[in-house]
Amino acid sequence: MAIAFVQSASTSNDATLGTIARAFPSNVGSGRLIVVHVAHGGTTDQVTGIVDTVGSTYTEIRFLAGVNVSGSLWYASPTPAAGASMVTATLATSSVFRRMAIHEISGQAATPLDTSAAARFALGACGDSGNMSTAVNGEYIFGAMHTDQGGDFTIAAGTNEAWTLRENYQHANAPAATEDFVQTTAGTTKAAFTEGSCTLWRIYYGAAFKPAGGLATDDVVVRYGSMGVTDGSGLVTSAFADASAGATVAGGGLYPFYYRTMVADD
Repeated sequence: MAIAFVQSASTSNDATLGTIARAFPSNVGSGRLIVVHVAHGGTTDQVTGIVDTVGSTYTEIRFLAGVNVSGSLWYASPTPAAGASMVTATLATSSVFRRMAIHEISGQAATPLDTSAAARFALGACGDSGNMSTAVNGEYIFGAMHTDQGGDFTIAAGTNEAWTLRENYQHANAPAATEDFVQTTAGTTKAAFTEGSCTLWRIYYGAAFKPAGGLATDDVVVRYGSMGVTDGSGLVTSAFADASAGATVAGGGLYPFYYRTMVADD
């Protein structure tokens, strides 16, 4: 099964508080990948942890601080259960201009995170996350950005790839957005957005997640004679008649048997 976007949601709050929370619009599935983008004012109030109501374990991918703004990317995989999920991020200290976006993804590998990047840009300079080099075909590429407080402006998906804008959670200050696409062929990419202004400090993030493997040829067994085969955990154990691979094939003689196992390969 190919890796794919399922659903997302976002929230913004400019009050000075130590947490921010958002529920998914629909129940999340079991065994899914959750990607979270959190942004907030200041440079010392880093997110200390994220929890959700289905019991997922979250790991920080990237943290980066700018001027009057900080942010981070997190992920959880796999979700331990299906159900209604409220995601809550806790900050080290209370913060203003808090933003959070949550994304559910299906079809990820058992160890999904491949690579990531992050970069900050000063006043007057729009930018991007910096390059990421992916390892396998069909990876899910996630991008996020947020800015210093100072006013709204338009944000659209980047044009360097086939991005889809997922969340555009602007507020009275400090706009933020997320986007994604599935990269057909492994290679170099970066998260970039189309922005209506470059007047604020901004931070960009990118992360690449590997898909679960499809069926791959693991073994090809060629033998002569009668054959009993058991396929267990992708391995072949066989009992063959006593015969040489070089035996002459004649009427009533020994014939070649071909057996191929197909296993899921992350």
